[in-house]
Amino acid sequence: MRLPAQRIAAASIIAVLALSGGCGGDGEETAESPSASPTEFASETPRDTETPASTSTAAPEATATPEPPHAAAIVVETGQTILDEKAFEVTLAPGESRAFDARDFSAELGVSITSCLDTSFYLSWQVRQPYPPDGVDLEFYEALRGARLLIVEGVSGQFTRGACVAFEAVNNSAVEVAVELRYAFTE
Repeated sequence: MRLPAQRIAAASIIAVLALSGGCGGDGEETAESPSASPTEFASETPRDTETPASTSTAAPEATATPEPPHAAAIVVETGQTILDEKAFEVTLAPGESRAFDARDFSAELGVSITSCLDTSFYLSWQVRQPYPPDGVDLEFYEALRGARLLIVEGVSGQFTRGACVAFEAVNNSAVEVAVELRYAFTE
């Protein structure tokens, strides 16, 4: 079995002989018998051989990083009406915790809380950095009568409490975390 390089060389020799009029040609070139060099034929791809893959030196196209999702829309219980809602992003360093009070949020929105039990506070969250949030450990705690109770944990979700809740977001990850918080008050 001949190798592709041997086939190219054989094809080049045959072509040169054919164009020069065979072995016993007179060596003169005419318009009817042009001369060709073996290198011109060697650059052509002979039949029944594989074409090598392209070795382009162009830089590969960068793949677009997908946009991290936002905190989910607030889903309320049947019969409840959303009074107002807002979203914001907070950054927590590794091991950092941040305390929040729903009453501060209600004041910011201008929502009047007549009863901590009749008005509900909803919070949804979504870790936006790092994205994807592999290895992120985020927890939410409620401060209730001096106790610290775990409400929920994860990179996204939603919880509801009475409108006077004080809660804490804790980043137990080894990396800084940016998390979007969306909150609403309902009656």
